Amino acid sequence: MVIKGSEELLNHLPDYKGRILRCVIPRIPLIAIISFSVTVLIDSLPRILANRSSSTPVKEFFTFIEPIIPILTPTIPFFIGMHIVHQMWYQKNKFLKKNREKAYQNAFKFLYSGIPVIVGAAIHMYAPISYLPFKIGNLPDPLNPVTSFMSNSILNSLFDLMGIPMDDFWIRFVGSLLMFTFAVIFIVRTVSIFGIDYAAVLYNYYPEESEIIDHDIYSIIRNPLYFGFVLLGIAAFISRLSLYSLLFAIEFVVLFYIFHIRAVEDKELVERFGENFKMYQKKVPALIPHPKHWMKIITFTVNGKI
Repeated sequence: MVIKGSEELLNHLPDYKGRILRCVIPRIPLIAIISFSVTVLIDSLPRILANRSSSTPVKEFFTFIEPIIPILTPTIPFFIGMHIVHQMWYQKNKFLKKNREKAYQNAFKFLYSGIPVIVGAAIHMYAPISYLPFKIGNLPDPLNPVTSFMSNSILNSLFDLMGIPMDDFWIRFVGSLLMFTFAVIFIVRTVSIFGIDYAAVLYNYYPEESEIIDHDIYSIIRNPLYFGFVLLGIAAFISRLSLYSLLFAIEFVVLFYIFHIRAVEDKELVERFGENFKMYQKKVPALIPHPKHWMKIITFTVNGKI
């Protein structure tokens, strides 16, 4: 199976031919794992430092900030990853001026280095805060009861209040798996229309070869690929059903919309397509489709058409 746009993409990566599988792809999961590990380590710091300190005020301080840290933690790799990826835009003129033919190839490293950093932070949404790495690392349970409360399943808490002797693990597991599968299929369908060349922002460097794609799924949402990632965030929330996972999902969507879609991507597209893109902006939402189109989202995911 040939991915749409792969030939066009590889034509602009002449020095990467033969190296994609050998060098680039192995780096992606490695960077994501490092990014995720860093977020877990930062989550652990209040507990580690509190247990190593003999000072009561110090213990109280770290106990106080413990539930706040996991909310802030994902923003660190998020902004680092975004900064790396945004060099694709910020250094575009420099690369084009130096060597137009190889400009995209020279900037490609920012894409495959930055995205896994963000992915590592996103995986953090699936992590049970009260267990990773505390149980695995033989550290004590959360110091602050707020940490435990925010990391526990909302549904389990409701079961406890109602006196229902039931664990919601399988409900969360099946629900998350279904949403994850739906999201992956939706993303694959989107790329089949959009093309991997557009997804890899190739035409940011060669705008004369691009056009506004406003048909099929793009007639109801401007960034369906990103919406697919929103669906993965919903799957992450369902997997935990905790206040932390809900905050993580909202945090990522809001930050991504403000600091990437509005501040970088839409700005470049307006420069590239002018009034045509502005009209498209007014007609079609950027990230979340209108509720009246949700059934079309399901139809598109099932059969590839709306």
